[in-house]
Amino acid sequence: HVNQQWKEDDIIPYLSYINENREIKDWFFDGVLYLGLRTPGGNTFDTNTQNPSNLDDWRWYLNRTFKEDGDMLQLNNAAKRVANELGEPDKKTKVFLMIPYPAPQQTDFGDPIKEGISLNFDHERVGKEEAFKNRKKAVWWYVNTALESWEANDYDNLELVGFYWVGENISAGIPNEEELVKYASDIVHEQDLKHLWIPYFQAAGYNKWEEFGF
Repeated sequence: HVNQQWKEDDIIPYLSYINENREIKDWFFDGVLYLGLRTPGGNTFDTNTQNPSNLDDWRWYLNRTFKEDGDMLQLNNAAKRVANELGEPDKKTKVFLMIPYPAPQQTDFGDPIKEGISLNFDHERVGKEEAFKNRKKAVWWYVNTALESWEANDYDNLELVGFYWVGENISAGIPNEEELVKYASDIVHEQDLKHLWIPYFQAAGYNKWEEFGF
């Protein structure tokens, strides 16, 4: 939920088995995926692109994730508490972070790499090659900004293991859509990280997951 702020106590039942008295008794899930689908203003991060997200939305999500009391700090605090309680203080919880979908309906994304022009992802307006180039710039900026934000924080009980492509289908009908996903996989793999995807049942491209780099 866009207004829900995950807190340490909310997270602990996902990382550990707790009894009726909320006492931590054992490990539960060893990894988590953090993603967002909608902004407070109603824009979307996934392929539901009636109101596609823009640079301000992507910055909002990164800030929510990495700010001083944000999602990652709360997760780290929970992981630390569980690890200490179970006598394994050095154990790290694995983390996947999302990559928002750069929607082809977005004609005024913003200027993430300070080129003096707002990126347009609409191939019908700027041409296929320009739209593809602009979408790649947005993905590159997001992944690298997320990595920089991760490195800037000392999450001693978390391990970043990869990124998640939030769009649940990959339509060959959108120009360069498959190439865009492969590009995202390449920049993730360059960091020795994994690229994760969760398509819905028989989503477009589901049977080509390996070709896409997932």
